[in-house]
Amino acid sequence: MPQNAITALTLATLAGAATMLGAFVAFFVKKNSFKTLSYGLSFSAGVMLFLAFMEIMPEAMKDLAESVSENKARIIATVGFFVGIILSAIIDRLFPEHISGEEIEEEKNQAILGARQKKHSHIDMSKLGIFTALALTIHNFPEGLSVFISGVDNISLGLSIAIAIALHNIPEGISVALPVYLSSGSKKKAFFYTGISAMAEPFGAICGMFVLKYFASDFTLGAFLSFTAGIMVYLAIDELMPAAKEYEDGHESVVGVILGMMLMSVVTYFF
Repeated sequence: MPQNAITALTLATLAGAATMLGAFVAFFVKKNSFKTLSYGLSFSAGVMLFLAFMEIMPEAMKDLAESVSENKARIIATVGFFVGIILSAIIDRLFPEHISGEEIEEEKNQAILGARQKKHSHIDMSKLGIFTALALTIHNFPEGLSVFISGVDNISLGLSIAIAIALHNIPEGISVALPVYLSSGSKKKAFFYTGISAMAEPFGAICGMFVLKYFASDFTLGAFLSFTAGIMVYLAIDELMPAAKEYEDGHESVVGVILGMMLMSVVTYFF
C-alpha cells in the first residue's frame, strides 16, 4: 500500500462528507444567503487553479523525470493535463450538473404554494434532486481520485485540495437535498440521496489506492498528478466560477479567487 494512503483516503472521505453539510444547510437556506456562497466557490476555484499550476504540475514533471528525460516528462505531464480536462468535459457533457440559485429559490416558492401545487410538480422536483444526485455521483468520482493521488504524493497538498473540494461540495449538497426535501417533506430521503453522491469521492480514492498498489511508480504517480491538475482546472473554470458569478452581487467572485490564490501562496511557502 502506498505511503500516506490511509491519510489520503481519509481526506477524500471528509471532502465528500461536506456534501452532507450542504444537505443540512438546505433545510435553512435563504435567498439572501446565496451571495455568501460566491466567496466560498470562487475561493475554492482560486485554490484549485493555484495548486494545479504552481504545485501539482511541477510535482508531476519532477516525478516523471525520475523515469524519463526532462523533455519527455514535460510532454507526458502536458498530455496528462489535457486528458484530465477532456475526460472532465466528456463527463460534464454526458451528465450535466447545474447548481442554480434561481432554480432553488423557484423550487422553494413552488413548495410554499402547498395545496395549490399540482401533484406532478412534486414528482418533477423529486426527480430533479435524484437526477442531480446521480450526476454528482459521476462528477465526484474523479474528485475523490484527485484528493487521494495528491495526498499520497504530498499530504499537505492533498489537504489543500480536500479543503477546496469540500467548499464546493456544500452547494452541491444543497442542489440535491433541497428539491427532494421540498417534494417529499422527508429529511431522511434528502440525506439519503445526498449521501449517495458523497460516497463517490471515497470510492474514487479507493480505486486510486488499488491502482497505485499494483502499479506504483514515480512514472504512474506523475502521470496521475498531471491528470489531476487537468480535472481541477476544468472544475474551477467550468463549474465553480460560473456558479460564483451567479450568486454574487458585485465582485465577490473575483475577490474570492484572489484570496484563495494568496492564501495558498502563503501556505505552500511555509509548508
